[in-house]
Amino acid sequence: EQGALCAECHEVADPTARSVHGPVASGQCSECHLPHSGRLASLLADRPQNLCVQCHEDVSARISAGVAHPPAEEGECLTCHQPHQSEEASLLTEGISDLCASCHDLEYHDLREAHLGAVGTSVDCRGCHDPHGSKEAGLFQELTHAPFAAGGCEACHPSNPRGGER
Repeated sequence: EQGALCAECHEVADPTARSVHGPVASGQCSECHLPHSGRLASLLADRPQNLCVQCHEDVSARISAGVAHPPAEEGECLTCHQPHQSEEASLLTEGISDLCASCHDLEYHDLREAHLGAVGTSVDCRGCHDPHGSKEAGLFQELTHAPFAAGGCEACHPSNPRGGER
C-alpha cells in the first residue's frame, strides 16, 4: 500500500485524530504529493488551491458565488486547514472561534453575548457565515430562519444597541 510505503520515512496521520483528510486516511498520498521529485514544497503535485478544489468542488462553487473570504479566494487553504489531520473538525488549524479571532475582531461580533441559543444559529461563526464564500455580503449563509428570511435582522432586532452594521 502506498501509505505504508510513505510511512517508512514520513510521519503519517494519527488514525485516532478527530479529523483525518480522506486521502491520508486511505493511504493515497499521491492524490496530493508526487512520489519522487517536484518543483513545489513538500513535493505537492500542484498549488494547494488547485489540489483542494479537485475534490472540494462545493467549496470552489461557494468561492465563485459572489463574495469570497480572502484566504479562500487567494487559495490559502492552509491558512485555516491542516493538510493531513487535526483535532478540530474540518481539519481546522484551531477551534473555529479562535481561528476567526486570529483575523477578525470578535468583540463586536460577540456571539456568546448576542446570539447564543438564537433560533437558527449554532454557537460559532459558521452558524451564520460561510467561511469560504457566499452570494451574500458578509459571507452570510442562506439562512432558513423564517423571521430573518421575511424581514432581515429587524424582524427580531428592532434596534441595534451595539451600533454599526448588523
